[in-house]
Amino acid sequence: MKTASEIEEARREIVVTARRMLEGNLSFIEGARQIVALRDAAGLDYLDRGIVPFIAIDSETDTLPFGDVRKLWAPTALEKLQPEIERAEQWARETAARHCWNLVRRFTRSSRA
Repeated sequence: MKTASEIEEARREIVVTARRMLEGNLSFIEGARQIVALRDAAGLDYLDRGIVPFIAIDSETDTLPFGDVRKLWAPTALEKLQPEIERAEQWARETAARHCWNLVRRFTRSSRA
C-alpha cells in the first residue's frame, strides 16, 4: 500500500510531466507514456478518466521508437519512420493538450487542500 506522501509525489511528477509537454519541452507521446507509468503510484484507478486519453496515446503509438529505444534503431529506419512519428506526435498533441491542463489543475488543487 502506498503512503499519502508517495501518492502525492507521483501526482507532482504527473503535473511536472504535463507542464513540460505543454511548454514544448517533452514530446506528447513520451509524456503520455510517463503519465501512464505513474498512474499506479499516483493511486489512480486503472481507467481514471483523466488518464484514459494518455492510455490511448500510449496504446496507439507503442510501436514508435521514443526515448532510449531510439538508440537501438538504425538511422535509416528512423529516418524512414520520421513522417509517421511527426503525424503521431501532432495527433498526440491535439488529443492531450487540454487533458494536460486538466491534470495540472486537478493535482495542483488537490496538493493545496
